[in-house]
Amino acid sequence: MKLRGIHVEPVSYRLRVPLKLGRGRISERSGFRVRLVDESGAEGWGEALPLPELGSEYLTETGAAIENFAGFCSERPFGLSGLLDVLDQQVADTPAARCGLDVAAHNLEAQLQNVPVWRLLSSQACRTVHVNAVIGAVDPEPAAQAAAEAIARGYRTVKLKVGNANAESDLERVAAVRDQVRDDAEIRIDANGAWTAQHASSMLQRLAPFRIELAEQPVAAKQLTELSRLSAESPIPIAADESLTLAEGRAAFIAGELASIAVLKPMLLGGLRSCQRLARRASRLGLRSFITTTFDGPITTLATLHLAGAIPDCDLAHGLAAAESVDEVFPDELWPRGGSLSVPGVKSH
Repeated sequence: MKLRGIHVEPVSYRLRVPLKLGRGRISERSGFRVRLVDESGAEGWGEALPLPELGSEYLTETGAAIENFAGFCSERPFGLSGLLDVLDQQVADTPAARCGLDVAAHNLEAQLQNVPVWRLLSSQACRTVHVNAVIGAVDPEPAAQAAAEAIARGYRTVKLKVGNANAESDLERVAAVRDQVRDDAEIRIDANGAWTAQHASSMLQRLAPFRIELAEQPVAAKQLTELSRLSAESPIPIAADESLTLAEGRAAFIAGELASIAVLKPMLLGGLRSCQRLARRASRLGLRSFITTTFDGPITTLATLHLAGAIPDCDLAHGLAAAESVDEVFPDELWPRGGSLSVPGVKSH
């Protein structure tokens, strides 16, 4: 490809219901829509939606990084791999900007080659991927009702946000959901790093009887030693999330010294290629991973679906139900049916 232009425009997506996290809430996703134009006239689209609360850069840094990259790459010929290499070098410290440009480059190259995006990442892909429903840090009764509604729509994995209140509140919420879904669904929890190491150790022991599939990021991102210790001692499998936004966190994970599961978010890790590479290295080590959006728009969600289909693990549910949470028009293929999404362009066998 030879880029004739890189164009950006502001974009903002509101969440249908503000999502309560352990340390606050998210009600809107704002950033830039990115358009790469090839000399042939073909276009590739991406989204750069920073989320500094969870480890990305700030919005002003996102815009500056994209502008700098545009000046460096315009009118120069690149293959996809070469362009992504330049991204790794020039936009290394701004993962949301890198994600927007990475997704746009993959979309552009897929058009030029007339192949689905997943084909640029892997020689084969899963035909369908399972998706988890998300339940915010609400009271036990509405949490149980939301879980019941998710089961009725076909979901077989629900993720509960924890860490927003006292321990008893979290325990009551999880207990209510387990009582509601019985054995019909997996339950995973996500504290978004809100717990102290001591509190996390206690909570994981107390939550174990509720048959929790996994616990995402129980302690703060920078507490790598504590996360490693919890992973070794916890009766519930630990998944590293925000810790993977740190270079030392990624190094510890691929060394098998951090957690047994990786939560891979393109918007926080710099795009599709970086997530796919981490997933492959994890698989070779016997570690698992799954893909999730950060409640992004349709462009990133579709690209992330292609990524989820292309990584080695298809058994864990992915966090791809953004269409149900983001107040924007999503194509039909991004609305989960029966708790699953079909990966575009994968033929049935």
